[in-house]
Amino acid sequence: MRIRKKRMRVVGPLGIAILIAVFASMVGVLIYAAIVARDTGRAPLQAGECGFVTDQPGSVNDPWTLRPCTDPVAALVVVRAASVTKCPAGTMTRSVSSRRSPAKRLCLQMNAAVGDCFTGIDQWLSAEKVGKVACTTPGAFQVNTVRNAVDYNVCAPQRQLHREIDEIVYQSPDKSICLHRVGT
Repeated sequence: MRIRKKRMRVVGPLGIAILIAVFASMVGVLIYAAIVARDTGRAPLQAGECGFVTDQPGSVNDPWTLRPCTDPVAALVVVRAASVTKCPAGTMTRSVSSRRSPAKRLCLQMNAAVGDCFTGIDQWLSAEKVGKVACTTPGAFQVNTVRNAVDYNVCAPQRQLHREIDEIVYQSPDKSICLHRVGT
């Protein structure tokens, strides 16, 4: 009786090319999945949520720190979730982008109550500059009046009491804020 040995075939150049293609496809799928997971890792900000902009070197895409609106450092409130349409006049606009969609605009207002103090009021359309601070902070502005209406005279009663005041009037939702520089 004769036993036949089976010969093992060596994979040729075509087989090697197919193996490389399959491996490269698997790596591509893993990379794509990692990018999608990073872009969708956090739920988009919704109207009514509060926080502040951190803008620190090395921070990823949209450096926003979410806080309860009652938190003393929650300087801003989202008044409209990210959208491609323009924000209402006077509202702070923060561009939010991702790799998979065009840039969108997040509309923000100051999260202000009477007695709160802020810095960056002179640049209030720049969300990166506005921050809630202790009222003893040099250059701080303190909130005197908050009205849920468009009122360009919101600071009229304060003009006689303080030398340096600033009024901020938002539309949609309507809000008017009067602040004075602490110590004036």
